[in-house]
Amino acid sequence: MQAAGFTPRESDVGELLALDARAVGDDDDALGKLTLRALLRVPAATAEAVVGALEGEEDEARRARLVEVLGRAVEQLAEVQADVEGAPAPDPSTSTEDDPLSRFTDLLFSLLEDPLPRARRAAVRALERRGAGNLEAALLEAWAREDDDANRRALIEALGHTGGEAAQTMIKALPADDPALSRVRERALLALERDRVRGAESAIDIDAVPAQPIRVLLRTRRGLEQLLAAELAALPAFVAARPPGSLPELAAHVTGPGHVAATLASPLRTLLGSRIWESLGFPLTRQRVTEPDGEAGALAAALTSPEAERVLTTFTRGALRYRIGWTGGGKRRAEVYGAAALISARRPALVNDPRAATWNAAARDYAGWLEVVLEPWRLPDPRFAYRLATVKAASHPTVAAALVRLAGPLRADDVVWDPFTGSGLELCERGLAGPFAHLHGSDLDPGALSAARQNLDAALPGAAITLTEADARTHAPPGVTLIISNPPLGWRVAPDQGLAPLYDAFVAHAARVLQPGGRLVWISALPEVTRAAAARAGLREMHRSPIEMGCLRTELEVYHKP
Repeated sequence: MQAAGFTPRESDVGELLALDARAVGDDDDALGKLTLRALLRVPAATAEAVVGALEGEEDEARRARLVEVLGRAVEQLAEVQADVEGAPAPDPSTSTEDDPLSRFTDLLFSLLEDPLPRARRAAVRALERRGAGNLEAALLEAWAREDDDANRRALIEALGHTGGEAAQTMIKALPADDPALSRVRERALLALERDRVRGAESAIDIDAVPAQPIRVLLRTRRGLEQLLAAELAALPAFVAARPPGSLPELAAHVTGPGHVAATLASPLRTLLGSRIWESLGFPLTRQRVTEPDGEAGALAAALTSPEAERVLTTFTRGALRYRIGWTGGGKRRAEVYGAAALISARRPALVNDPRAATWNAAARDYAGWLEVVLEPWRLPDPRFAYRLATVKAASHPTVAAALVRLAGPLRADDVVWDPFTGSGLELCERGLAGPFAHLHGSDLDPGALSAARQNLDAALPGAAITLTEADARTHAPPGVTLIISNPPLGWRVAPDQGLAPLYDAFVAHAARVLQPGGRLVWISALPEVTRAAAARAGLREMHRSPIEMGCLRTELEVYHKP
């Protein structure tokens, strides 16, 4: 029975139920899990046996367990039937009388009136998982006659997950100050409201114009902040944030590693003109965590603030659905439920729906304060739609875009070579940035070249592009004016010799291939090696700055051939 693939014979079901009874009596959870797993391998026989075992069973714990097993067997039967028939499991309310699934489900409904409270509660849980067309009415009837507090809480939870307008009306009528029911009541109402609006449209509107400028925080790879700030400053119709007292020329400013702050006075679509940011959000005024509501109260205050309402109503088309995520990790369910209940009371239109959220409220707590950033969770982002294929350790498109920006003024006569093409993103970004004469890509991996071809065809259909299976240390495309690449950064590429010989040989070769006035723009995992090699080859260093690429010490480098 302990073997993962153990499947009992139908004749073993009686013995397994006896073992399960012993597990209940001894409170042996491990044994109970094993017996349940085995019983569910033969769900029809198990359900039949449970029907017989329920006759005359008066021990409350054992009877509740039998109802639980029956409910799980009914679930399994529904799945098997759906698999066999290739269609969804039938609704128990419309099944025929001689259908075993219908018969066992009807028994679960009848167990809502069982004389033993724990058995009734087990039936509620089983029916909640099973679902049925007449479930809401049956649960409301059970509520009207139920006098056990634990069962009343179970009924409210089940109605919250499966009910409709009638359940919502009943639950709203419950006293909000009843300590036994208040928390489960709040959660049920949240779930019912979430289900009510789940079918409604909810999308980020990237063309909406804010009535007044709104602060926005953009995130990028560490080391690319200044490039991103400069790119933002060049966007039309975009006013970036600047610190108090700064010069007007400072159109954006870095607020921390990988973060650039700005002020958006135009549609979100404006930001799609920048290709270096990875994600964005709208920071809300931080809230102090105070008693009695603690972090839940601070969260609710942030998400119901006028600035949150301005962001959400401006950039959302349809229903306002959000989720809460903690940047420090963990789900913190109590805080999330507490905040959601407070938010629902203050702003009923704002619905907590983790599964279909349009916005993510990224929360971070520190030193008695709470910071919340509203992140568009379903932001339409067509910037890199050309990326149809990828390869292991390939560039991220925002890094490729940064390399192109670092390359300086673009020339219409540029002959561009990426000697370590990978999936071709550097070539795609250079081609999309402006006119060029020809794009060359080379790589030793045919699979990488195939991926690059797919991406380049999608990004630049009909462009002058040549892809070659070749070694970067010997291949020499004619007339190269720009070499741009994110080369191999790990020991995997040359496990016997390491990267140093590869880098050293390539830089020397690049100096020979480049035309006078040409540029080499790339990322080096061995900056000391490449600087020395460039100096020996007569290349002049124009730029050097660190960039985060995993846990490696890497640098962005630009060299010029006099």
